[in-house]
Amino acid sequence: MEQNENTLSVLKIAPGQHPQQVEIDNNLKALQEAVGGSIGASYLMQVLDDPESITG
Repeated sequence: MEQNENTLSVLKIAPGQHPQQVEIDNNLKALQEAVGGSIGASYLMQVLDDPESITG
């Protein structure tokens, strides 16, 4: 598959099916459509700034 700067080459993995390589547009709307919902950011730095949060 040929890829350009506006597309992403990804593996689509559906339950009970073999993975298939697909091209999707490199934008938030296309990514949300590919996963069937919202995409949010997570920040690991919050945990790393407070070592007690992972050691108890």
